[in-house]
Amino acid sequence: MHPHDSNTYAGVSDLVAPILTLLAAADAPLPCNQILSALPNAAGIKLDQLTLLLDRLVAQGRLTAYAPYRTQHPRYWDRPEEEYVRSVVRSRLADRSLVRAELLRGISAQLKGIPAARQVTILRRMLAEGTLHEFPPFLGARAKRIALQPLDPGEYVEDALRKLTDRLTPLGIPPTALRTALVSPQSRFSQPTIQPLPAAAPPTAAQPVATVAETILQCATDAFPQAGQGALISFSQFRGLPPIAHLQREQVDQALIELAKTRRIALHAHDFPLGLASEAREMLLRDERGNHYMGFTLRTRS
Repeated sequence: MHPHDSNTYAGVSDLVAPILTLLAAADAPLPCNQILSALPNAAGIKLDQLTLLLDRLVAQGRLTAYAPYRTQHPRYWDRPEEEYVRSVVRSRLADRSLVRAELLRGISAQLKGIPAARQVTILRRMLAEGTLHEFPPFLGARAKRIALQPLDPGEYVEDALRKLTDRLTPLGIPPTALRTALVSPQSRFSQPTIQPLPAAAPPTAAQPVATVAETILQCATDAFPQAGQGALISFSQFRGLPPIAHLQREQVDQALIELAKTRRIALHAHDFPLGLASEAREMLLRDERGNHYMGFTLRTRS
């Protein structure tokens, strides 16, 4: 080995600790080129040199390698395959329920390289332990639906309305007529008028971040019984809980990010926030780097 090469190799080895710190804070596997660009003091380190080091850490059992996704570069993370599969499944089910075939098809690209049989095994385990729920098929369908959250009757109603629209529109009945029929006073489905709730109390005065963080953890445990088993808590539900809704939004977001940095919670990124309606996107958590998160899970303290 040329002396210059020996010095370079030593410089690459010095990056082990920063690499492990970076990947410990990541919410998903990172491609090697992104790891290189995020590392401090990595000037002069070539991508192939870093890749050799990452592969060495994989061989030592300190990292897990993952196939490329939306890039030509391999990805690396400090968490095992099962934890990644669980994270991708939760992300896919964050907004709505899916049938099993649709779910597995939707996660196949992200989980390339992980055998399909293993993905199915982990999915069954999540169902058995209650992390995921299985619900009846939509009207006229056969396949049961898998969901992250408790059953949402609105999904079934919307699907039934779509099917009725497809059947009745050719007869000259517009979709708006169907919805009007459901809520009109003469409809057999109509409900008594509900008086609007009183206006929400204004946010409380600023509190220490540590206090808000403890409130978040206590609220998550009280409101979501499955949180201790790794169930995803979506921000769309969490922000509406009374203890959280009465806190200042900036304080809550700051405390959530601090909880993630101290590894008391794990934030789960949203793959395509620009695809959401503005109201739904507003519910997401955004960090200082511009990343969007749809929810979080509690970490077990060792």
